[in-house]
Amino acid sequence: MNKARNFILLLLLASPDIAVFGQAEVYTNDPASGTSDDLYAIEICERGITSTLAYISQNDSAWGLTREVKRKVLNHEQRTDLVLVWSSILDYFAQLDYVMQANRNFYVEKDDEVIAEKFSNYYLAFLIQYRYALEFLDMAENNKTINVILNEANPENGLDKNTYKKFKFHFLNVMIATHFVALNAINMETGHKYDELRGQKIDQAVKYIYGMGRGRGIRLTFANAFKIMNDAAFTLWYPFQKGIAEVMADRKVWRHDKYLISSEDIEAISKQLQPGDIILQRREWALTNVGIPGFWTHSAIFIGSPDDRRSLFSGDEISLWVREQGDESGDYEQLLEKAYPAAYGSSVAPPGSKDQLRVMEALKPGVVLKSLEKSLTCDGVAVLRPRISNREKAIAIYRAFSYYGRPYDFNFDFQTDSSIVCSELIYKSYEPSTGYQGVTFATIELAGRVVASPNHMARQFDRQYGTDQQQLDFVLFYDGHEKLGKALPGTIDSFRESWARPDWYIFIQGEN
Repeated sequence: MNKARNFILLLLLASPDIAVFGQAEVYTNDPASGTSDDLYAIEICERGITSTLAYISQNDSAWGLTREVKRKVLNHEQRTDLVLVWSSILDYFAQLDYVMQANRNFYVEKDDEVIAEKFSNYYLAFLIQYRYALEFLDMAENNKTINVILNEANPENGLDKNTYKKFKFHFLNVMIATHFVALNAINMETGHKYDELRGQKIDQAVKYIYGMGRGRGIRLTFANAFKIMNDAAFTLWYPFQKGIAEVMADRKVWRHDKYLISSEDIEAISKQLQPGDIILQRREWALTNVGIPGFWTHSAIFIGSPDDRRSLFSGDEISLWVREQGDESGDYEQLLEKAYPAAYGSSVAPPGSKDQLRVMEALKPGVVLKSLEKSLTCDGVAVLRPRISNREKAIAIYRAFSYYGRPYDFNFDFQTDSSIVCSELIYKSYEPSTGYQGVTFATIELAGRVVASPNHMARQFDRQYGTDQQQLDFVLFYDGHEKLGKALPGTIDSFRESWARPDWYIFIQGEN
């Protein structure tokens, strides 16, 4: 290896760690985490970023992002939408950060070589980040009021103060430009051969970045650098960077095969559950979290076992409702089995099996039934109980059964029933209707889609607690503690504030 390449590698590997923008989380089907997992994560992130940027482009006039507009005041609805979009972008960038961190040791010093797979994953993730960061900044800088909006602290969506300012500094400075040149030099010297699709992605990103450098990108970089140099109060790195280093110091992988909720925790939780309970979950390092605003990113409904339901749904009121549905027996379980035989058959464990499927949730394959033990393979869990009659809980579960087998809604659109997302299953199972009180969950508009996220359900509980509007009761909260490597029982007060936690909470947990 020649001296020039040695210098480039030293410069690259000695440069500061990539700043983590939000929640650096990953999901893998294989605990060994092969290259395919990283490419899958990169693809998901690129699709998410491009979709989000397309939505921003659709709103460029409304948000004052056209070049002829230098400053436009956004109304409340526009500001809320913009912040949610910004939070999603940071989540995707965070996942790309993880890919880079996982592949940053691509140079083997003793063998004096570059590991091709690790380098290509690092290189591609870096290029996608850099390329789309420049594209986003090129749009955002057209309206100076956006600087103010995106620099405000927004704990509900995991945003710290001055997030946009830090984002700009990271992507508009000479260090990342040097990083870019160094990676390109290594790529050219090693002569890596890429598949056609990956090769196209790399070529397009490199051309775009160089194109920006010849024009607006250079002006943006130096204008921002001058401002930063004169801002003595500016802090470059996120507050949790030290925390992430401490958490990762004694781990070879990022907990692919371990969760903080233990089997003992699950056993204790199972004794407190009732059919109809709403389960909120948090999984650290999960790709499924990316693009979902807030701390709580998944939800499920506890349907219980047939015996659980018989115990709770045995009153005359429920028998009357069953007869109104056309089943003269008045037996709720018999109605479920007749109306939804596939779902019911799947929910009943085989003789002698302890793997009773008592939880219904929407996952990547669609609406499925899972055992409590598998559903609660997570790092944090909370359970809320609707303040409605047992009759209405029975109706909610009956509705939930009707969605069994429907595909996952990758469009996150609550206005359609043909496909379902996790919190949509909860929302529609408890949706109020004529003669049915149910539970009213507040919705938000995210990138043009109406949704009620799991985190907003937690927020709504907090806002309504102790008032006449309270619709849910607190059952339990197990709070994952990364540094301790386990979950601890939490109080209602700690749960009430959990929705406002930043995505990087695990790295600052216990510091105060």
